[in-house]
Amino acid sequence: MNIIVQSTNKGTTDIYTGLNKLDDLHLLDMAEAKAFLGLLIVIGVLKGRREPLEQLWDDKWSRAVLVENSKLIIKNYKLLHSI
Repeated sequence: MNIIVQSTNKGTTDIYTGLNKLDDLHLLDMAEAKAFLGLLIVIGVLKGRREPLEQLWDDKWSRAVLVENSKLIIKNYKLLHSI
């Protein structure tokens, strides 16, 4: 798990440095990585069928087991993968 966090942070830092946007940089920490992995497992257990990530947490369609703090984790994950 350490290798995943370190590699993600190195790649993110390289990208943000190239874009000259270091002020917007958010580095992944171990707690976020573990939380996101846990959420992926929960989604699998709940038999998510390629649902959009936002739908799992929005007010109308949310799953009761997914907590409010997970919205920040998803936002950060999407930010890292949108670059």
